[in-house]
Amino acid sequence: MDVPTSFHEKYEWLRMHFPFLDPQNFVFCGRKNIVKADYLIDDNPRQLERFTGKSLMYTAAHNIHNEDFDRLNNWKEVEKYFLGNEEI
Repeated sequence: MDVPTSFHEKYEWLRMHFPFLDPQNFVFCGRKNIVKADYLIDDNPRQLERFTGKSLMYTAAHNIHNEDFDRLNNWKEVEKYFLGNEEI
């Protein structure tokens, strides 16, 4: 990983905000294109460029001017993107 010291914080954040996910299914890696998945939500354009599925950019200060990917600005927009909930 680019910042290995961030592992603990990322793990704890996932546990707090997504308690319904099984931690045995968490994958932490530097190059996310090794994970074969349909979607990748990330704030790093470099990771999104390498990914072979659908890349979705999560807005952050460092990527605000990048227009190469569909953009999601917050987790409510992620929910709307995948679930189509128009009330969000």
